[in-house]
Amino acid sequence: MAVIIQKLGQNEELPEVIFRALHHVDSRAVALLLKDLSRLGKDRRAMELFDWLRSANERSPLRQLCDVYSYTATISLCIYSQDVDRAMELMNEMRQRNIERNVHTFTALMNVCIKCGKLPLALEIYNNMRAANCMPNVVTYNTLVDVYGKLGRWERAIHVLDLMKQEGVEPVLRTYNTLIIACNMCNQPREALAVYQRLLSDGYTPNSTTYNALISAYGKTMQLGKALEVYQEMLRQNMERSVITYSSLISACEKAGQWETALRIFNEMQQDNCVPNTVTYNSLVTACAQGGQWEKATEVFEQMTAHGCTPDVVTYTALISAYERGGQWQKALQAFGKMCMQGCKPDAIVYNAIIDTLWETGIIWAQGRALQLFLTAVQQGHFRQEPVVRRAGRVEVNLHAMTAGVAMVCLYCWLLEIKRIAAEKGLAGLPQTLAIVTDMGKASREQGNCIVKEAVAAMMSFWDAPFRLVQDGAYASVLEATSAQVVEWVTSMPFSAQLASLFPITDSSKMTEDMYAVREQQVLQECQEAFAAVQHFENTHGLVLSNMSTGYVQQRPVLISRLLDLSSKLGLRDEVVHDAVLLMDRTASQAKQVAEDVLPLVGVAALVIAAKQGDSSDRVPTNAEIEQIT
Repeated sequence: MAVIIQKLGQNEELPEVIFRALHHVDSRAVALLLKDLSRLGKDRRAMELFDWLRSANERSPLRQLCDVYSYTATISLCIYSQDVDRAMELMNEMRQRNIERNVHTFTALMNVCIKCGKLPLALEIYNNMRAANCMPNVVTYNTLVDVYGKLGRWERAIHVLDLMKQEGVEPVLRTYNTLIIACNMCNQPREALAVYQRLLSDGYTPNSTTYNALISAYGKTMQLGKALEVYQEMLRQNMERSVITYSSLISACEKAGQWETALRIFNEMQQDNCVPNTVTYNSLVTACAQGGQWEKATEVFEQMTAHGCTPDVVTYTALISAYERGGQWQKALQAFGKMCMQGCKPDAIVYNAIIDTLWETGIIWAQGRALQLFLTAVQQGHFRQEPVVRRAGRVEVNLHAMTAGVAMVCLYCWLLEIKRIAAEKGLAGLPQTLAIVTDMGKASREQGNCIVKEAVAAMMSFWDAPFRLVQDGAYASVLEATSAQVVEWVTSMPFSAQLASLFPITDSSKMTEDMYAVREQQVLQECQEAFAAVQHFENTHGLVLSNMSTGYVQQRPVLISRLLDLSSKLGLRDEVVHDAVLLMDRTASQAKQVAEDVLPLVGVAALVIAAKQGDSSDRVPTNAEIEQIT
């Protein structure tokens, strides 16, 4: 029957021969038929067939085919269509029709819930099963461990293993593997390693899934050597190495800061004819970024796109980070633009990276671009702060967990907003107290940035701002001031001057993309011209000792002594003599031939030039003065 249905056209109805054949099979055969159709990619036809059966008249013998076996098989089909509502509808219908619901039915429904991301509902199904006095089997418990792992409840996942033994259900290797993976998923690698030891003590033999999870656990605990030992063991046993194996191993190299090892493993992966995925490339780009290898990171990224693997937000974050570490802020900005053009939506981590990269350049118009990106990020829901409005209590700007660049831009915008409100509404438009949070302490899930904490404290002190460090029960570091103090400060002339000196980006933030491109090209050309001039000077005025004539080398002490004497008589600084000697040496090493009787004149000329090019306070001797003393 499955073959007949497979050959039907998309809109062709089920033939009568199928319905006649159903009169000669039992419900288990129907369940097998539904599974076969799903395996052939005919899930819609399988659903259509079962819907026809369940709609049969109650007196029809075909109605008997709708029992626990066919219902359970159909609920399992909802995994592939990710239709949890239909699965729940079928389960409720079984209860209404007094059709038995066994452990396989409940477990199938739990798996549908997991596939659809309805993890709390999966736990509810499990509890309903226990309430219905239906005892779980090993597959149910494996599914339950998976649910707890995805919910981040690793303690409950470990407890399931103890519960199984209490209820006489013997765990299998898959139980341990699922539990190790669950612990890794909850960022509890040491617990994962403990489960692995329990697996061995209980007499089970690890398989490739076990070793993959073990490599991940060792990687998370920064034990790259152990991870590589597991990999070598897989090679010795000729175990299957999948993309998960290599991705986990490259990730372990990334966490250990071993970018060269990561590239070596990647090459072995390709030799093993294992196709990398996005996770693999992301770990590799990140490893290169952490090693300061932006060129390698670029190569990996280009290889990724060339092989048809689509970069995601993690890829671009790693690539931008690589460019940041390598001082390639223009390439970082290009990568950000490519990301947006691809339709990949930046998250807070990407904005942190690109804004910080641009801010650290110290280039005004690049910092202006950082301000633009910050405002865009805020519009998209990132870096949001409490609105500065009139109310009792205090309003905070929270810089915790921001990069230094983002924190500075955020603080700049916050101070400008306070200044605007103070100018428009005065003290009446502000809250009682204003605070700058730079460290939320250990209670925060996000790691703080000590650089931000120190930089803001130093800035407020340098500006003589009214914000002072206060003891706070909620946060580890808070600078606080009353609104009256802040208004007096932000409306003062010194504040405007200080803000303009440290944040000279207001006008540049109005620049268009075309203006940025033109300015970028101008700066690039100016830099190239400057470097060319330096190179030309080095080529034409470089100090080459081997080129100095014997006569000059012999006369040099006398010439220097003469310059010192002249400098003293003319009232010139010692630095002028020092520069004159350097210029005289360079001239002697570059000139093809200088007559020995002319060398004293060269020395005097070098002294005059050094005086002219020196500090503005240096007095340049006149020709008459030089003639008088020479």
